[in-house]
Parts: sequence; structure tokens; C-alpha cells
Amino acid sequence: ATTAVKSELAGQLPLRLNDNISLSCNTLFTPETDKLISVKRHRGYRDDHKRLFNVGYRFVREQDQFNTTTAQTIDQLDLSVTSPINAQWNFMGRVFYDLDEKKELDTFIGFEYDDCCYRLRVLAQHRLDSKLAALVNDDKLHYDWRIIFEVELKGL
Repeated sequence: ATTAVKSELAGQLPLRLNDNISLSCNTLFTPETDKLISVKRHRGYRDDHKRLFNVGYRFVREQDQFNTTTAQTIDQLDLSVTSPINAQWNFMGRVFYDLDEKKELDTFIGFEYDDCCYRLRVLAQHRLDSKLAALVNDDKLHYDWRIIFEVELKGL
């Protein structure tokens, strides 16, 4: 007797409720175990002053090669904001947080200068080095601090 292998079902639903609010949801479902493997939800809000606020949530359940137990679960929250300070300066920041491990994965904060011909960004980033985290038990050694300078030339 042969058994039929059922393929996973994937779906994506982007919604734009109005000029200011957008929603999206991506899901992956496996009928073999009747479980959601992955869910990613995102909500964005942009007001009339060009401020942008985003909230995202990601859940992933990866199954092992025998499709019997959960090998890895990811439960993460993503928050970001950009807001103009004046006509040429913007503030921006983002926090990406693991709810299971109760620690931040990636955080940055910075400023952007936007002119007609170029754009400059200066960001401070605090990021978990996942390769080092797997080798070292000291929590303080897992994180990298960076100062990032970006120059974008427009019109090229």
C-alpha cells in the first residue's frame, strides 16, 4: 500500500485598509500534522506627517526530517519607526526581539539627512552575533556594536 504525500499549503493576504494603514499575513500549513509551520503578520501605519510605525510578529515551527517533532520554534517581535524631524532630517529606529529567548536580536537607532542629490545615514546598531552565540556561553560576548555610515547618491 502506498501513502500519498500531502504538500504544504501557503497563503498570503496583503490588505491596505486606507492611505494610512496596511496589514499583511503570510502562513504555511501542513495537512500531514494539521499544524501551522509559519505565520508572519505585519501592521504598518503612516500618518499625514510622514511618520511610519510598523509592528511585525513571526512564528516559525520547523519540523525534523521524520516529520514527528518540532525541531525549532521561533517567536519574534519586530518594531520599527521613522519620523521626520524637519524637512531634511529623519529619525529612525528598530527593535527585533525574540520572545522565547527573551532577548533582543537586532536593535538600531539613527538619523538620516535627505537632500536633492544625496542621502546620508548614521546608525548605531546592537546586534546578536548568532555564530559567536553558538560557541560562547557569556551573554555579553554575543553582541556586536556597530556605527554605520551610509551615503546614497541619487539620480545615478
